[in-house]
Amino acid sequence: MSKRGTVTDILGNPLYRGDIVAYATRYANRARLSVATVVKPTTIKAAGRLVPMLIVQPGIADSGFGERVSLRKETIGTEHVVLIERAAD
Repeated sequence: MSKRGTVTDILGNPLYRGDIVAYATRYANRARLSVATVVKPTTIKAAGRLVPMLIVQPGIADSGFGERVSLRKETIGTEHVVLIERAAD
């Protein structure tokens, strides 16, 4: 039997509920950096493999000139996510 793994960022830091992360997003035809809180680390099955994903709540900060239109929760892949601050226990 295999062990259950942990969802990690690009540096190998484990990600848990409440952590603050930064990730790349698109706005119009530009890329921006967004800072958000992790709501739930999860995985999806794609092409027969488990892919680590995060459900995040944006709204802490965004780079760029345009304002964020919606503060809805987003599901993002972990390949462009980096941990900023660990959640207080």
